Amino acid sequence: MNMMLRTAPVWSPWDRFVTPAHRVHRRPEASPSTFRPAANIRREAEAYVLTLAVPGRQKEDFRLELDQDTLVVRGEGKDLDGTYTRREFSLESFERRFRLADNIDTGAVAATYTDGLLRITLPLKAEAQPQTREITIA
Repeated sequence: MNMMLRTAPVWSPWDRFVTPAHRVHRRPEASPSTFRPAANIRREAEAYVLTLAVPGRQKEDFRLELDQDTLVVRGEGKDLDGTYTRREFSLESFERRFRLADNIDTGAVAATYTDGLLRITLPLKAEAQPQTREITIA
């Protein structure tokens, strides 16, 4: 007997801060291809770090834009020359959109590309960063 197990989507506290726009807008036509690079999002003390796995490219192949509360990441495709016996990957163009929360300092967003990983740092605004201070006992 064949049974299909369905599970509910897992909620993450990250969903409050950055939500992939495809979940909100459901616009498949927004992407020029079906390729969607894998993304990791990590919370650090003063920022979120969004990392996309996009090997085989140069930093000039990417275009990042801030469109109001949305981060748009685009990658240009490349043709792989030659005759292949087997071809399991390509360097297609892509577009990913991430909605940013109000606590992101959009004026200080920065990006680097090394070893096939595009890292985008999304700093928190000063008022959103955890404030700690030592209290002396009298």
